[in-house]
Amino acid sequence: MDGAASTHKTRLAIRRWLGFAVGCVWLLPITVMSADVPTLSAKRDFWTAEDLYTDFLSEFGESADACYSDYRLHAGPPLPDAPETLGQRWNKAVIAIDASGSMRGRAGGKRKLDAAKTATRAFLQTVPSDAEVGLLAFGHRGSNDERDKAMSCAAVEMLSDPARVDERKLNKALDGLQAKGWTPLAAAITQAGAAFKPETDKKKDHRVLFVVSDGLETCDGDPVAAAQALHDSNVKAVVNIIGFDVPKKDRPTLEQVAHAGGGVFVHAANQRELEQHLRVSYANREKKAAYETAALQVKNENTQQALHASNHANTCVSNIISRESSQFLDMTHRMIEDGQTDAQSARDAYNELKMHHDDLHADMQAFRDQAKAELAEMNARIDADRARVNAAYGDHHTDSLKR
Repeated sequence: MDGAASTHKTRLAIRRWLGFAVGCVWLLPITVMSADVPTLSAKRDFWTAEDLYTDFLSEFGESADACYSDYRLHAGPPLPDAPETLGQRWNKAVIAIDASGSMRGRAGGKRKLDAAKTATRAFLQTVPSDAEVGLLAFGHRGSNDERDKAMSCAAVEMLSDPARVDERKLNKALDGLQAKGWTPLAAAITQAGAAFKPETDKKKDHRVLFVVSDGLETCDGDPVAAAQALHDSNVKAVVNIIGFDVPKKDRPTLEQVAHAGGGVFVHAANQRELEQHLRVSYANREKKAAYETAALQVKNENTQQALHASNHANTCVSNIISRESSQFLDMTHRMIEDGQTDAQSARDAYNELKMHHDDLHADMQAFRDQAKAELAEMNARIDADRARVNAAYGDHHTDSLKR
Protein backbone atom coordinates (compact mmCIF):
# COMPACT_ATOMS: atom_id res chain seq x y z
CA MET A 1 0.00 0.00 0.00
CA ASP A 2 1.44 3.42 -0.95
CA GLY A 3 2.33 5.96 1.71
CA ALA A 4 5.40 4.48 3.43
CA ALA A 5 7.76 6.73 1.45
CA SER A 6 5.81 9.88 2.27
CA THR A 7 5.73 8.88 5.97
CA HIS A 8 9.48 8.41 6.01
CA LYS A 9 10.03 11.80 4.36
CA THR A 10 7.73 13.49 6.86
CA ARG A 11 9.55 11.89 9.74
CA LEU A 12 12.97 13.01 8.41
CA ALA A 13 11.70 16.53 7.86
CA ILE A 14 10.40 16.72 11.44
CA ARG A 15 13.66 15.40 12.84
CA ARG A 16 15.79 17.86 10.84
CA TRP A 17 13.63 20.79 11.87
CA LEU A 18 13.62 19.70 15.51
CA GLY A 19 17.37 19.10 15.46
CA PHE A 20 17.93 22.61 14.21
CA ALA A 21 15.47 23.99 16.76
CA VAL A 22 17.03 22.12 19.68
CA GLY A 23 20.41 23.46 18.74
CA CYS A 24 19.27 27.03 18.20
CA VAL A 25 16.07 27.92 20.03
CA TRP A 26 17.55 27.93 23.49
CA LEU A 27 20.84 29.54 22.39
CA LEU A 28 19.68 32.47 20.28
CA PRO A 29 17.30 35.26 21.25
CA ILE A 30 13.90 35.00 19.57
CA THR A 31 11.97 38.18 19.06
CA VAL A 32 8.70 36.66 17.73
CA MET A 33 6.85 34.08 19.80
CA SER A 34 3.65 32.22 19.08
CA ALA A 35 0.59 33.98 20.38
CA ASP A 36 -0.71 30.76 21.95
CA VAL A 37 2.42 29.48 23.71
CA PRO A 38 1.25 26.79 26.13
CA THR A 39 1.76 27.30 29.85
CA LEU A 40 2.00 24.46 32.35
CA SER A 41 -0.58 24.74 35.11
CA ALA A 42 1.51 22.79 37.65
CA LYS A 43 3.09 24.90 40.42
CA ARG A 44 6.84 24.35 40.63
CA ASP A 45 9.78 26.59 41.36
CA PHE A 46 11.92 24.77 38.78
CA TRP A 47 11.18 22.08 36.20
CA THR A 48 13.64 19.25 35.74
CA ALA A 49 13.74 17.34 32.46
CA GLU A 50 11.46 14.66 33.92
CA ASP A 51 9.05 17.33 35.22
CA LEU A 52 8.92 19.02 31.83
CA TYR A 53 8.24 15.79 29.96
CA THR A 54 5.66 14.46 32.42
CA ASP A 55 3.75 17.72 32.93
CA PHE A 56 3.71 18.53 29.19
CA LEU A 57 2.31 15.15 28.16
CA SER A 58 -0.18 15.19 31.01
CA GLU A 59 -1.56 18.57 30.01
CA PHE A 60 -0.94 18.91 26.27
CA GLY A 61 -0.20 15.40 25.01
CA GLU A 62 -2.69 14.16 22.40
CA SER A 63 -4.13 10.66 22.22
CA ALA A 64 -3.61 8.91 18.88
CA ASP A 65 -6.61 6.62 19.35
CA ALA A 66 -8.72 8.67 16.94
CA CYS A 67 -6.08 8.19 14.24
CA TYR A 68 -7.05 4.55 13.79
CA SER A 69 -10.35 4.19 11.98
CA ASP A 70 -12.28 0.94 12.09
CA TYR A 71 -11.98 -0.17 8.47
CA ARG A 72 -13.96 -3.21 7.32
CA LEU A 73 -12.89 -5.59 4.61
CA HIS A 74 -15.43 -7.85 2.96
CA ALA A 75 -15.26 -11.28 1.39
CA GLY A 76 -16.23 -11.64 -2.25
CA PRO A 77 -19.80 -12.13 -3.45
CA PRO A 78 -21.40 -15.59 -3.37
CA LEU A 79 -20.23 -17.84 -6.18
CA PRO A 80 -22.60 -18.00 -9.16
CA ASP A 81 -24.80 -21.06 -8.68
CA ALA A 82 -24.18 -23.38 -5.79
CA PRO A 83 -20.52 -24.52 -5.71
CA GLU A 84 -21.48 -28.03 -6.75
CA THR A 85 -23.14 -26.73 -9.94
CA LEU A 86 -20.57 -24.05 -10.75
CA GLY A 87 -20.44 -23.68 -14.51
CA GLN A 88 -23.47 -25.91 -15.04
CA ARG A 89 -23.52 -27.16 -18.63
CA TRP A 90 -26.67 -26.70 -20.68
CA ASN A 91 -28.47 -29.84 -21.80
CA LYS A 92 -30.89 -28.34 -24.33
CA ALA A 93 -29.98 -25.78 -26.98
CA VAL A 94 -31.29 -24.19 -30.15
CA ILE A 95 -29.00 -22.64 -32.73
CA ALA A 96 -30.78 -19.86 -34.63
CA ILE A 97 -29.01 -18.93 -37.87
CA ASP A 98 -29.61 -15.63 -39.60
CA ALA A 99 -30.18 -16.32 -43.32
CA SER A 100 -31.06 -12.77 -44.31
CA GLY A 101 -29.66 -11.27 -47.50
CA SER A 102 -26.73 -9.62 -45.72
CA MET A 103 -25.37 -13.07 -44.83
CA ARG A 104 -24.37 -13.35 -48.49
CA GLY A 105 -21.60 -10.91 -47.66
CA ARG A 106 -18.08 -12.02 -46.86
CA ALA A 107 -16.16 -12.07 -43.60
CA GLY A 108 -12.60 -13.33 -43.43
CA GLY A 109 -12.68 -14.18 -47.13
CA LYS A 110 -15.69 -16.47 -46.88
CA ARG A 111 -19.44 -15.97 -47.32
CA LYS A 112 -20.91 -15.39 -43.91
CA LEU A 113 -23.69 -17.98 -44.21
CA ASP A 114 -21.18 -20.60 -45.37
CA ALA A 115 -18.97 -19.76 -42.40
CA ALA A 116 -21.97 -20.05 -40.06
CA LYS A 117 -22.82 -23.47 -41.52
CA THR A 118 -19.24 -24.70 -41.11
CA ALA A 119 -19.06 -23.43 -37.53
CA THR A 120 -22.38 -25.09 -36.70
CA ARG A 121 -21.22 -28.42 -38.12
CA ALA A 122 -18.05 -28.22 -36.04
CA PHE A 123 -20.17 -27.42 -33.00
CA LEU A 124 -22.44 -30.43 -33.56
CA GLN A 125 -19.46 -32.77 -33.51
CA THR A 126 -18.60 -31.72 -29.94
CA VAL A 127 -22.06 -31.77 -28.36
CA PRO A 128 -22.24 -34.11 -25.32
CA SER A 129 -24.14 -37.31 -26.00
CA ASP A 130 -26.75 -36.53 -23.35
CA ALA A 131 -27.55 -33.05 -24.73
CA GLU A 132 -30.27 -32.06 -27.18
CA VAL A 133 -29.85 -29.53 -29.98
CA GLY A 134 -32.37 -27.90 -32.29
CA LEU A 135 -31.79 -25.84 -35.42
CA LEU A 136 -33.75 -22.75 -36.49
CA ALA A 137 -33.40 -20.52 -39.55
CA PHE A 138 -34.83 -17.04 -40.04
CA GLY A 139 -35.03 -14.67 -42.98
CA HIS A 140 -34.35 -17.52 -45.43
CA ARG A 141 -37.22 -16.88 -47.86
CA GLY A 142 -38.11 -14.14 -50.31
CA SER A 143 -35.54 -11.41 -50.81
CA ASN A 144 -34.44 -8.24 -49.12
CA ASP A 145 -36.57 -6.16 -51.50
CA GLU A 146 -39.45 -4.23 -49.97
CA ARG A 147 -42.00 -6.24 -51.96
CA ASP A 148 -40.83 -9.45 -50.26
CA LYS A 149 -40.62 -8.04 -46.74
CA ALA A 150 -43.81 -9.66 -45.44
CA MET A 151 -42.82 -13.06 -46.80
CA SER A 152 -39.30 -12.84 -45.48
CA CYS A 153 -40.29 -11.54 -42.04
CA ALA A 154 -42.62 -14.51 -41.68
CA ALA A 155 -39.79 -16.89 -42.55
CA VAL A 156 -38.91 -18.32 -39.14
CA GLU A 157 -38.61 -22.10 -39.25
CA MET A 158 -37.52 -24.83 -36.90
CA LEU A 159 -35.44 -27.01 -39.21
CA SER A 160 -35.07 -29.50 -36.39
CA ASP A 161 -36.63 -29.58 -32.91
CA PRO A 162 -34.31 -30.09 -29.91
CA ALA A 163 -33.23 -33.73 -29.86
CA ARG A 164 -30.14 -35.90 -29.56
CA VAL A 165 -27.80 -34.84 -32.32
CA ASP A 166 -28.41 -36.48 -35.68
CA GLU A 167 -25.56 -34.97 -37.68
CA ARG A 168 -26.78 -36.37 -40.99
CA LYS A 169 -30.23 -34.83 -40.57
CA LEU A 170 -28.91 -31.48 -39.36
CA ASN A 171 -26.25 -31.26 -42.05
CA LYS A 172 -28.88 -31.86 -44.70
CA ALA A 173 -30.98 -29.03 -43.26
CA LEU A 174 -27.95 -26.75 -43.31
CA ASP A 175 -27.12 -27.66 -46.91
CA GLY A 176 -30.44 -26.32 -48.16
CA LEU A 177 -30.17 -23.01 -46.34
CA GLN A 178 -29.58 -19.88 -48.48
CA ALA A 179 -29.17 -16.24 -47.53
CA LYS A 180 -32.12 -14.29 -48.94
CA GLY A 181 -34.31 -11.86 -47.03
CA TRP A 182 -34.95 -9.65 -44.03
CA THR A 183 -34.08 -10.18 -40.34
CA PRO A 184 -37.00 -11.21 -38.08
CA LEU A 185 -34.80 -11.51 -34.99
CA ALA A 186 -37.58 -11.06 -32.41
CA ALA A 187 -39.78 -13.68 -34.06
CA ALA A 188 -36.82 -16.07 -34.20
CA ILE A 189 -36.21 -15.71 -30.45
CA THR A 190 -39.88 -16.29 -29.67
CA GLN A 191 -40.20 -19.35 -31.88
CA ALA A 192 -36.96 -20.86 -30.60
CA GLY A 193 -38.32 -20.49 -27.08
CA ALA A 194 -41.49 -22.32 -28.10
CA ALA A 195 -39.35 -25.30 -29.08
CA PHE A 196 -38.34 -25.79 -25.45
CA LYS A 197 -40.69 -27.56 -23.07
CA PRO A 198 -41.43 -25.78 -19.77
CA GLU A 199 -39.45 -26.83 -16.73
CA THR A 200 -40.93 -29.40 -14.36
CA ASP A 201 -40.26 -30.02 -10.71
CA LYS A 202 -38.89 -33.48 -11.52
CA LYS A 203 -36.19 -32.47 -13.97
CA LYS A 204 -33.99 -29.40 -14.05
CA ASP A 205 -33.11 -28.53 -17.63
CA HIS A 206 -30.65 -25.82 -18.60
CA ARG A 207 -31.67 -24.29 -21.90
CA VAL A 208 -29.76 -21.88 -24.08
CA LEU A 209 -30.42 -20.19 -27.40
CA PHE A 210 -27.44 -19.33 -29.59
CA VAL A 211 -28.33 -16.68 -32.15
CA VAL A 212 -25.84 -16.20 -34.99
CA SER A 213 -26.62 -12.94 -36.79
CA ASP A 214 -24.80 -10.23 -38.68
CA GLY A 215 -27.24 -7.41 -38.00
CA LEU A 216 -30.25 -5.91 -36.28
CA GLU A 217 -33.97 -6.58 -36.42
CA THR A 218 -35.46 -5.32 -39.73
CA CYS A 219 -39.00 -6.68 -39.40
CA ASP A 220 -40.33 -4.17 -36.87
CA GLY A 221 -40.13 -6.64 -34.00
CA ASP A 222 -38.74 -5.99 -30.51
CA PRO A 223 -35.97 -8.54 -29.89
CA VAL A 224 -35.16 -7.07 -26.45
CA ALA A 225 -38.72 -7.68 -25.28
CA ALA A 226 -38.73 -11.13 -26.90
CA ALA A 227 -35.49 -12.13 -25.15
CA GLN A 228 -36.75 -10.81 -21.82
CA ALA A 229 -40.03 -12.67 -22.16
CA LEU A 230 -38.27 -15.93 -23.00
CA HIS A 231 -35.83 -15.64 -20.11
CA ASP A 232 -38.61 -14.79 -17.63
CA SER A 233 -41.00 -17.50 -18.86
CA ASN A 234 -41.37 -20.96 -17.39
CA VAL A 235 -38.92 -22.09 -20.09
CA LYS A 236 -36.24 -19.85 -18.51
CA ALA A 237 -33.90 -20.11 -21.47
CA VAL A 238 -30.80 -17.95 -21.77
CA VAL A 239 -30.32 -15.96 -24.98
CA ASN A 240 -26.73 -15.66 -26.19
CA ILE A 241 -26.03 -13.51 -29.25
CA ILE A 242 -23.02 -14.19 -31.46
CA GLY A 243 -22.63 -11.15 -33.67
CA PHE A 244 -20.95 -12.12 -36.92
CA ASP A 245 -19.13 -9.26 -38.62
CA VAL A 246 -21.58 -6.76 -37.09
CA PRO A 247 -20.84 -3.02 -37.52
CA LYS A 248 -19.61 -1.44 -34.29
CA LYS A 249 -22.53 0.97 -34.14
CA ASP A 250 -25.00 -1.95 -34.09
CA ARG A 251 -23.29 -4.07 -31.45
CA PRO A 252 -24.68 -2.24 -28.36
CA THR A 253 -28.22 -3.04 -29.53
CA LEU A 254 -27.43 -6.74 -29.77
CA GLU A 255 -25.77 -6.53 -26.35
CA GLN A 256 -29.08 -5.26 -24.98
CA VAL A 257 -30.88 -8.23 -26.49
CA ALA A 258 -28.46 -10.69 -24.89
CA HIS A 259 -28.59 -8.90 -21.54
CA ALA A 260 -32.40 -8.95 -21.55
CA GLY A 261 -32.24 -12.69 -22.21
CA GLY A 262 -29.86 -13.30 -19.32
CA GLY A 263 -27.03 -14.09 -21.71
CA VAL A 264 -23.96 -12.53 -23.24
CA PHE A 265 -23.07 -10.89 -26.53
CA VAL A 266 -19.83 -11.79 -28.26
CA HIS A 267 -18.53 -10.69 -31.62
CA ALA A 268 -16.90 -12.86 -34.27
CA ALA A 269 -15.00 -11.33 -37.16
CA ASN A 270 -14.42 -14.56 -39.06
CA GLN A 271 -15.22 -18.27 -39.16
CA ARG A 272 -12.51 -19.24 -36.67
CA GLU A 273 -13.83 -16.82 -34.06
CA LEU A 274 -17.37 -17.94 -34.76
CA GLU A 275 -16.40 -21.55 -34.09
CA GLN A 276 -14.71 -20.52 -30.84
CA HIS A 277 -17.80 -18.73 -29.58
CA LEU A 278 -20.12 -21.58 -30.54
CA ARG A 279 -18.08 -23.77 -28.21
CA VAL A 280 -19.67 -21.99 -25.26
CA SER A 281 -21.48 -24.76 -23.37
CA TYR A 282 -23.11 -23.06 -20.41
CA ALA A 283 -26.62 -21.78 -19.97
CA ASN A 284 -25.60 -19.41 -17.20
CA ARG A 285 -22.55 -17.56 -18.45
CA GLU A 286 -24.28 -14.28 -17.64
CA LYS A 287 -23.83 -15.20 -13.99
CA LYS A 288 -20.08 -15.29 -14.51
CA ALA A 289 -20.10 -11.75 -15.89
CA ALA A 290 -22.26 -10.52 -13.00
CA TYR A 291 -20.03 -12.29 -10.49
CA GLU A 292 -16.86 -10.80 -11.99
CA THR A 293 -18.32 -7.30 -11.79
CA ALA A 294 -19.40 -7.77 -8.18
CA ALA A 295 -16.07 -9.33 -7.14
CA LEU A 296 -14.03 -6.49 -8.63
CA GLN A 297 -16.30 -3.98 -6.91
CA VAL A 298 -15.70 -5.63 -3.53
CA LYS A 299 -11.95 -5.64 -4.17
CA ASN A 300 -12.05 -1.95 -5.01
CA GLU A 301 -14.08 -1.15 -1.90
CA ASN A 302 -11.65 -3.13 0.26
CA THR A 303 -8.71 -1.28 -1.22
CA GLN A 304 -10.38 2.09 -0.65
CA GLN A 305 -11.25 1.19 2.95
CA ALA A 306 -7.74 0.04 3.84
CA LEU A 307 -6.07 2.88 1.96
CA HIS A 308 -8.24 5.52 3.63
CA ALA A 309 -7.57 4.08 7.09
CA SER A 310 -3.83 3.84 6.43
CA ASN A 311 -3.51 7.36 5.03
CA HIS A 312 -5.65 8.80 7.83
CA ALA A 313 -3.44 7.16 10.46
CA ASN A 314 -0.29 8.45 8.78
CA THR A 315 -1.54 12.03 8.50
CA CYS A 316 -3.15 12.09 11.93
CA VAL A 317 -0.10 10.81 13.84
CA SER A 318 2.27 13.03 11.87
CA ASN A 319 0.14 16.06 12.77
CA ILE A 320 0.16 15.13 16.47
CA ILE A 321 3.95 14.82 16.43
CA SER A 322 4.31 18.15 14.64
CA ARG A 323 1.91 20.01 16.97
CA GLU A 324 3.38 18.60 20.18
CA SER A 325 6.95 19.30 19.05
CA SER A 326 6.14 22.90 18.12
CA GLN A 327 4.26 23.52 21.37
CA PHE A 328 7.03 22.00 23.45
CA LEU A 329 9.73 24.13 21.81
CA ASP A 330 7.75 27.35 22.25
CA MET A 331 6.92 26.51 25.85
CA THR A 332 10.41 25.54 26.98
CA HIS A 333 11.99 28.56 25.26
CA ARG A 334 9.83 30.89 27.31
CA MET A 335 10.42 28.86 30.47
CA ILE A 336 14.20 29.14 29.98
CA GLU A 337 13.87 32.92 29.62
CA ASP A 338 11.74 33.04 32.77
CA GLY A 339 14.20 30.89 34.74
CA GLN A 340 11.67 28.10 35.25
CA THR A 341 14.06 25.54 33.69
CA ASP A 342 17.40 25.47 31.91
CA ALA A 343 18.48 24.62 28.37
CA GLN A 344 19.94 21.23 29.30
CA SER A 345 16.76 20.12 31.06
CA ALA A 346 14.74 21.27 28.06
CA ARG A 347 16.98 19.31 25.69
CA ASP A 348 16.75 16.16 27.80
CA ALA A 349 12.97 16.50 28.05
CA TYR A 350 12.75 16.96 24.32
CA ASN A 351 14.73 13.76 23.75
CA GLU A 352 12.21 11.93 25.94
CA LEU A 353 9.40 13.47 23.90
CA LYS A 354 11.11 12.41 20.68
CA MET A 355 11.27 8.79 21.88
CA HIS A 356 7.57 9.01 22.70
CA HIS A 357 6.95 10.27 19.18
CA ASP A 358 9.02 7.41 17.77
CA ASP A 359 6.71 5.02 19.60
CA LEU A 360 3.66 6.78 18.13
CA HIS A 361 5.16 6.48 14.68
CA ALA A 362 5.98 2.80 15.20
CA ASP A 363 2.41 2.10 16.32
CA MET A 364 1.11 3.92 13.27
CA GLN A 365 3.38 1.96 10.94
CA ALA A 366 2.30 -1.32 12.55
CA PHE A 367 -1.33 -0.36 11.92
CA ARG A 368 -0.57 0.42 8.28
CA ASP A 369 1.33 -2.85 7.84
CA GLN A 370 -1.57 -4.76 9.37
CA ALA A 371 -4.09 -3.05 7.05
CA LYS A 372 -1.90 -3.85 4.05
CA ALA A 373 -1.54 -7.51 5.07
CA GLU A 374 -5.26 -7.95 5.77
CA LEU A 375 -6.13 -6.32 2.45
CA ALA A 376 -3.73 -8.60 0.58
CA GLU A 377 -5.14 -11.69 2.30
CA MET A 378 -8.79 -10.77 1.69
CA ASN A 379 -8.31 -9.77 -1.93
CA ALA A 380 -6.22 -12.89 -2.57
CA ARG A 381 -9.19 -14.98 -1.43
CA ILE A 382 -11.44 -13.06 -3.81
CA ASP A 383 -8.97 -13.57 -6.67
CA ALA A 384 -8.83 -17.29 -5.91
CA ASP A 385 -12.62 -17.50 -6.21
CA ARG A 386 -12.50 -15.46 -9.43
CA ALA A 387 -9.96 -17.89 -10.86
CA ARG A 388 -12.19 -20.79 -9.88
CA VAL A 389 -15.20 -19.23 -11.59
CA ASN A 390 -13.21 -18.38 -14.72
CA ALA A 391 -11.90 -21.93 -14.89
CA ALA A 392 -15.39 -23.36 -14.47
CA TYR A 393 -16.78 -21.28 -17.31
CA GLY A 394 -13.73 -21.35 -19.57
CA ASP A 395 -13.36 -23.10 -22.91
CA HIS A 396 -10.87 -25.65 -21.60
CA HIS A 397 -13.41 -26.72 -18.98
CA THR A 398 -16.01 -26.88 -21.71
CA ASP A 399 -13.84 -29.33 -23.63
CA SER A 400 -13.42 -31.58 -20.61
CA LEU A 401 -17.19 -31.70 -20.12
CA LYS A 402 -17.76 -32.57 -23.76
CA ARG A 403 -15.28 -35.42 -23.91
